[in-house]
Amino acid sequence: MNLRRTLVNVSLIFGMLVTARPSVAAAPPAGGTRNVSVIDPIFNMRAYSYTIPDGWLFDGAAIPGTSCGGGIVPVFRAIRPDGLVGIKGLPRMDWAWSNNPTLAKKDEQPDCLAYKKTLTAQEFMQYMIGVLKVQFVKMEPVPWLAQRQRETATQNRPGSQSTVDIAIATVNYKINKITIEEQIQVNVYCHSNSLGASGQYQNSCNAGVLRRWAPQGKLEANQDTFKAILQSFNIDQEWQARYDQMMVQEIKDRAARDGAMLKG
Repeated sequence: MNLRRTLVNVSLIFGMLVTARPSVAAAPPAGGTRNVSVIDPIFNMRAYSYTIPDGWLFDGAAIPGTSCGGGIVPVFRAIRPDGLVGIKGLPRMDWAWSNNPTLAKKDEQPDCLAYKKTLTAQEFMQYMIGVLKVQFVKMEPVPWLAQRQRETATQNRPGSQSTVDIAIATVNYKINKITIEEQIQVNVYCHSNSLGASGQYQNSCNAGVLRRWAPQGKLEANQDTFKAILQSFNIDQEWQARYDQMMVQEIKDRAARDGAMLKG
């Protein structure tokens, strides 16, 4: 296990959540903007920041990952005061499995999902639509998916393989008799790690979910605002340095514990 994998790759969870033309900067929302921060309670300092339209409401938190995922993940919501237009990043969801009995037992934790296989983004989307109890309308194209998959594949090494998949669905529901149109985006990132010549392995996946909504017929008109919020996402470098230092020690401690369990 290494620092790159254990630290939450927020660019995967949030950078890839931009729904169209991710390399093109979105126009700032009309009417002015303000900067908002997400505070990490461990160090009591700003970890992440966003720029949102003036007058919008914002809530954000830096929360710890699960027993089978680790790391810190930013969750947030930025909404218009009437609640009819907004964007929300949900907590990351993790699951893991192994054919090593000791590690398999460790992965069976209540804060991890019970899946024991790699899921496609569309399969996880079906799960989310059921959880959110919304009406499915259609799947949307993801034209940049192939590029993201190629970029992820370049990081693969013998005994260490990663994959990424993305799906976007349009759904609808009602708020106070107003029909709301929403796009749900799911990113699924999975990693398989060989445990040596024994044929044993450790697999893990995580899913990032983004929701953005507006009254029916007005979702497209708000896409530039949503993109500008996502593209404004920034990691505080002082916080990152302190967190990296803490995680290096945690990874060493975890590797020592896992090694002891495998030998035992």
